[in-house]
Amino acid sequence: MDIVPNHMAAVPRHNRALWEVLREGPDSPYARWFDIDWEAGDGKVLLPVLGRRLGRELEHLRVEGGVLRHHDQEFPLRAGTEGLPLPRLLDAQWYRLAWWRLARTEINYRRFFTISDLIAVRVEDPEVFDATHATVLQLLAEGVVDGLRVDHPDGLADPGAYLQRLHEATGGRWTAVEKILPTGSRCPPPGRSRAPRATTRCGTSTGSSRTRRAPPNSSPATARSRRRPPTAAGTGRRRCGAPRTRSFTRELAAEVDRLTRGRRRCARRIPRCATTRRGRCGRRCGNSSYVLRSTVRTPPGAPIPRRS
Repeated sequence: MDIVPNHMAAVPRHNRALWEVLREGPDSPYARWFDIDWEAGDGKVLLPVLGRRLGRELEHLRVEGGVLRHHDQEFPLRAGTEGLPLPRLLDAQWYRLAWWRLARTEINYRRFFTISDLIAVRVEDPEVFDATHATVLQLLAEGVVDGLRVDHPDGLADPGAYLQRLHEATGGRWTAVEKILPTGSRCPPPGRSRAPRATTRCGTSTGSSRTRRAPPNSSPATARSRRRPPTAAGTGRRRCGAPRTRSFTRELAAEVDRLTRGRRRCARRIPRCATTRRGRCGRRCGNSSYVLRSTVRTPPGAPIPRRS
């Protein structure tokens, strides 16, 4: 049985936990399920679900049956707001409907890569783990399922800890783990992972290839040139970093801003020392659940701070 612990569909009408968060806000018992930066969204969750800007979509928004509808989409209403005029009703919700392109710069929940339709889940929280794995464990106990295949564990806060918890919860059932490897990379040695060796195996999956196939009837020189990364004009230098930079400054701009804000919060909480010894530190800051890795200074001889 395939399971994806890292994320779930961000479609409110099909996701009860998300529906309750959108209706009740940060005080919802389900709010801990997701990494939502309420501060960045001025207390609202950005939902980039509109085909055009909000002003051009107002005519397609209507309140019907106690919910807000937009074509085939449904959204919950905050208690006591159903009878408000549409502009005031929209402003009173715990979410903000927005043009889908705004996700690049304004989205304030953790998602799967740049796919806003998949919201990440804080499965490292024991209560969230128990709730999201209840059906899976029941199927294993009833003998309906014999083993598991875990997709996308790399997106979790601590993949090794998750696999250990899963191993204990399933009683050591056979488990396969998907590991996406770039060309030339190898699986980490078993000793470097806290995952159980006996029941967990690492195998290659869809990796990225740097070799592009030359068209039929092309010359050997053409084929060789297609295997080389592009170079900057007039410099002869490879431009390998350009696409990655564009990803950070465009598609992942909102994520970069979020990490920057989180690091600033961490900097205010972590005492600064005048020494040059540095250590790696993972901290949870303020009301945000994002795990950040930042460089901090520690006195000589002092233990390096570790993630709590």
